[in-house]
Amino acid sequence: LPYHDDREQGDPIFEIYRDDLEQLNQYLSQRDESIVFVSTPNEELDPLIYKYTGQASNTKIVFFNAFANIVLSEEPTLLFISPLSSISEKHQKWLTPNYGTQHIDTLYRQDHNVAYEVYRVSDAPNTLRQALSDIDQRNVFIQSNGQRQAIDFPINFGNQIQLRNIEIPRETVYNKDDGVNNQLYLEPLIEPSGATLSIFMHLIAEEGQPPVAQRDLLGIKPANWHPNILFVQDNFVPIQMPIEPRLYTLTMGVYDIQTGQRLPILDEQGNVLADHLILGEIDVIIRPQE
Repeated sequence: LPYHDDREQGDPIFEIYRDDLEQLNQYLSQRDESIVFVSTPNEELDPLIYKYTGQASNTKIVFFNAFANIVLSEEPTLLFISPLSSISEKHQKWLTPNYGTQHIDTLYRQDHNVAYEVYRVSDAPNTLRQALSDIDQRNVFIQSNGQRQAIDFPINFGNQIQLRNIEIPRETVYNKDDGVNNQLYLEPLIEPSGATLSIFMHLIAEEGQPPVAQRDLLGIKPANWHPNILFVQDNFVPIQMPIEPRLYTLTMGVYDIQTGQRLPILDEQGNVLADHLILGEIDVIIRPQE
């Protein structure tokens, strides 16, 4: 297999790493899978390296970094988890039978270490749909004519991606050394593209004011998108420096990194509703003395 440069040739670490992808290729070449999901520590480089292994015919691969994400589907789909990119603790539940996932195989490298644990998600019909319906759907809003207006899921951002749901486990956080955790359930609406998109999340005191805390993150880049998949993104808006204790508003949106332009929120007729979504109120309190 090819190397980045001559210094890597003969290095057992790089040879074993490429062997992971070769084992994946051999496994898929013996199966009729239209699309599979593969965790990787480098979702930009590994697709290129994989092509040199002799890509399995007609099998599309969604490479993703599992540090903050897991990719799912409503159809039975193979999910390959690399020990180099393990599913986070917050997403471990999606690897269990209770959430419709079955462990079916283990792939080994030539040195007998694990290359991938192989699962099948949505092994039973409607398991993902049921799991999503079991999540409490919080009220979210847009700002329209100076007033907040409730909006139903799914929420369409520029016909590029839609938000199916969101979880915010803690709505009361400390004013320093803390943050707002949330789980975004995101569904691409387009095929893989070169779009340079990201998601912003802002914690603001008042509409129109600059954020006191923010996070920009899009775990699965558009180059790895496919319609009919869903990825769960673990998002965390950090509060590092002390901020005033009070009630803040958490907002989110999707924007183009290169231009800074936000994707509009669209209704079913394609009308523009807003350029950001209001997720709710976060009560920021003083951290007690330790």
